[in-house]
Amino acid sequence: MNNSKKMFWKFNLYNAMKDPKLIVYQNSMVVVIRDKYPKSEMHFLILPQAKIPEIRSLNRSHLPLMRHMKHIFCKIFDHESYTFWCGFHAKPTMMQLHMHVISDDLRGSGMKTAKHWNSYTTSFFISLTKVIGDLESHGRVLLEPPAVLDNLLRAPLKCHQCNYHPVNMPTLKVHLLSHIPIN
Repeated sequence: MNNSKKMFWKFNLYNAMKDPKLIVYQNSMVVVIRDKYPKSEMHFLILPQAKIPEIRSLNRSHLPLMRHMKHIFCKIFDHESYTFWCGFHAKPTMMQLHMHVISDDLRGSGMKTAKHWNSYTTSFFISLTKVIGDLESHGRVLLEPPAVLDNLLRAPLKCHQCNYHPVNMPTLKVHLLSHIPIN
């Protein structure tokens, strides 16, 4: 198999943006879709309609888009039952800029590896607030060097709600159940 076929999956978001089964909301600037491999009970992506490869592609001219994404996040995801995080992976695996909107339970069916976990619970996950601030102040998003980002993904597992350090993901997933409030 040649490299172009191996890398084809990186472009799957372009098709997902057009899939009516995944679309939650869309307008002329953005589309909101359900994540196909949710890392939390509630996991969505907000993508620009314009083709923008990734977070490193952003500059000051994208500030209106980022502010619009913030507006859409506030409009759609103001939910009493969930606390949401919104942000971007510093080194995304998929082409097309996409902002994750993810509930803070981190118990989705797609949360399977330490790399998945660390991509949301370390500074590898770049908040929308930081993105907007960096674009306003520096004209680009300031990111850690690639080696630092790679180390963040390889960091030991740690619960995002307490100081528990599990030995593996299955142990962490069981532990997360202890943080579910009992009604």
